[in-house]
Amino acid sequence: AVGSSVLLPGPGNVTRVCSTRWEYLNGTSSRTILQHYGGAHKPTLRAPYAGRAVFHPSDGSLLLEDVRESDSGTYKVTIDAGERESLKILLEVLKPVSRPRLWSGALVARATGEVLCDVAEGRVDAVAWKKDGQPLPADRSSRRSNSLS
Repeated sequence: AVGSSVLLPGPGNVTRVCSTRWEYLNGTSSRTILQHYGGAHKPTLRAPYAGRAVFHPSDGSLLLEDVRESDSGTYKVTIDAGERESLKILLEVLKPVSRPRLWSGALVARATGEVLCDVAEGRVDAVAWKKDGQPLPADRSSRRSNSLS
């Protein structure tokens, strides 16, 4: 979710790494995030990752902090330890879902009724309805559209 942190894994605990390179892939082009040479000082992180990313040379992972929707995409880490090894990671950063809003018409005991739900912001992939703290059976609830349930 926007504002959280995510750990992008490296290819693993590899000894004698000559170099590690992290890139952000954008279609046919790529943008280097960092290049680290084994035994070298701390790598320089390039914009827009400077100040919000931490590289872990022990396993090649990259911690992205305060992620933004614009961070969504494919990341590639390449290590050179005599032979090159790469790993691609797809990251999707989502806006947090706003507080759900419920409404209904008049509800009558023992009669069929309709309760609607929507959110002003964010994407909802699943909705679970409960009555008296218990899940409603699938045949007693339905999803009518992407925004109403």
